[in-house]
Amino acid sequence: MKKVLPILLLSANFFLIALDLKAEDPVNKEAKESSKILTDLYKKENPHPQKQPRDQPPYVKFEDVKMWKAAGDHHAAGYDENNNLIAIYDLTYQNTLSIEFFGRSLLGTIGAGDFNLRELIRMIRNAMNDRQPRSRGGSGPMPSEDYKKIKKTLTKIETQYGDLTSPLKGEWWSQIPIKQDARGRRLADPAVSFKLSDIDVDSVMDPVQKFTYDNNLRQMQANISEMFNIDATRLFEQLTIQRNKNGSFDLVLTPNAPSLAPSSQPDKVVDLVRYQNSFGYALLYLAIKTALTNIAGAIPQPVVAAIIKYAVNRWFELYEEQLSFHRFKAYEYINEAERGDVSPFSFMTADERARSGVYILSHEAGIFHTIFQIRDKAFYLKSVQDELTSVTANQTWTNAEKLGLSPLSPLYFYANKEQAVQNDYVLVMGGRPRFVQAPFIAVDYRNPYDEQIKRNIIKSVYDIMHAMQLPFPGIDFFMILLYDVFLMDDVRDAMRWEARLTSLMRNIPDTDFSSEIERIYAQRVNPFEFDLDEENAYVQRSKEYLGL
Repeated sequence: MKKVLPILLLSANFFLIALDLKAEDPVNKEAKESSKILTDLYKKENPHPQKQPRDQPPYVKFEDVKMWKAAGDHHAAGYDENNNLIAIYDLTYQNTLSIEFFGRSLLGTIGAGDFNLRELIRMIRNAMNDRQPRSRGGSGPMPSEDYKKIKKTLTKIETQYGDLTSPLKGEWWSQIPIKQDARGRRLADPAVSFKLSDIDVDSVMDPVQKFTYDNNLRQMQANISEMFNIDATRLFEQLTIQRNKNGSFDLVLTPNAPSLAPSSQPDKVVDLVRYQNSFGYALLYLAIKTALTNIAGAIPQPVVAAIIKYAVNRWFELYEEQLSFHRFKAYEYINEAERGDVSPFSFMTADERARSGVYILSHEAGIFHTIFQIRDKAFYLKSVQDELTSVTANQTWTNAEKLGLSPLSPLYFYANKEQAVQNDYVLVMGGRPRFVQAPFIAVDYRNPYDEQIKRNIIKSVYDIMHAMQLPFPGIDFFMILLYDVFLMDDVRDAMRWEARLTSLMRNIPDTDFSSEIERIYAQRVNPFEFDLDEENAYVQRSKEYLGL
């Protein structure tokens, strides 16, 4: 991280400068300008970002914990030799880079058919139409003229590149060059199975391209190592492409590969020692995305570029998404204790609650969530109050929809149509999607599978987009950024609220919420996650491991 920060420039469009955009292309230039509109959204509201704290203490490691205490049924509090609370561990969360996950996790199936950029743009445009700009009654900070600018850019990209599809179709695998020293091994045949590290990338690049590729690869590995506290230099060895029984190809974790995680112990979700990360986590997320775009852009062979970009992005998003889900399961208990409600974390002092809240909020990965907003104790305390304020604001929508409400907690409410016998929804009254003046629906009793289907589509298209090779990095990054803002960020926010809801439901006595929790777990659409039976077994194993 020390090498990254000096070059970030702390401006709304620092990454566009780093991309070495080909401004002579008019569509690429317009994509750069439209990207700046998106990154300026929250800078206008938060013009004085906090600088990254210097000389931070090291992250808490598992071996730093000298004493364990139970913190409810699914968490453990770790204390140092002086009996200071230093970390919270989630007993339901096993690090997916531990050796037990290798061979069991199917990360994705490769292939996009004839899905083209035009269809992707149509999805983004529809999402924008559903979210009105500020001057037309919407709740977001984007004025109508910026909406028009972005839509104009989309139209130009569609006109020029709309028919572009992913190169990963047909016998794409036949175009993968394999390193000489990997040939002949059973798991180094592109027609059957190969690791990313088996690909002879050097053979398809000239010296200038290789310099760009190597530089961005080192930067990406360093940033992933910093972000997740792992050794990412061997990441390409961990990702394998293998043919399945249907003849298509799957992305999996490499069977029998060396583990990147230290053991199968439960993982940390709160660090009370190195708790203030300011906006650094989001900058790492953005820097990794930028480096990945540049890596793909340096490879002139479309199939090689697409497979590397797809595989790394797929692993990265699933890993970060899982980590976020488990952090916010703990966040609900922290906030319950802060509000004075009954909570498994009521043992925490006010300072411990604030540090824990800051840690989780400052480790959000969304570009706009963190990059221009200060994350400190005052911000955390304000966020607790803001959630309660949002409940009143969301009641405007529920009144207009003529929904009857009954509280499940201060932030979550059952809702039903007038005179309905059963509940229709569990609503997140403490939050709402960006640009939308309505609460999140955490559980839909009427259409229980709709959200899961929608997320599958949104995530699948996101993966396909990363496998497309646009001719200019500026256009490529603009499309990813736009998809994040209008589609993926709402999914990420909803999942954070749903994570909190599962913790809440487990903390309500004498009520069986197993069907609701199962539905929320299915909506995660993340192959890294345990199902409920696996989770319950792992909780017992974790307690035995920690002596609880």
